[in-house]
Amino acid sequence: PSRGHIVSGASGLIMEYERDDEGDQIIVLEDSQGDSTQAQITQAAPTPPVITPNTVTLATTETSFAFSVSGGTPPYSWLVLTGSGTVNPNTGTSVVYTRGPNPPDGPNNYIIRVTDSASQSALATITQE
Repeated sequence: PSRGHIVSGASGLIMEYERDDEGDQIIVLEDSQGDSTQAQITQAAPTPPVITPNTVTLATTETSFAFSVSGGTPPYSWLVLTGSGTVNPNTGTSVVYTRGPNPPDGPNNYIIRVTDSASQSALATITQE
């Protein structure tokens, strides 16, 4: 089954091939004499996203903190999993977490998550003193 197609140069010495989906592929080329050769394309597994920093402690008077993501496969989406805070914007490589109104007394842990387009995710923990 074909999982790609020739974009240009089908009759020349150089051809451009475009993948239609993910995964390893074998390309077989055959000339007008019936001679063929093949090339294997191996696709490495995508690296998971990483949030920096992945742990933050906010003092009682602090209300926000900036986070960024690297690795993974863009685009990224961000979400507050626990707590009443928000992330702004909720897409992109960097966001600002802002705690919700009236946090409970004492230390509280909140979790934010980033998910990439390959459905891989990473978590960061925010402790509010």
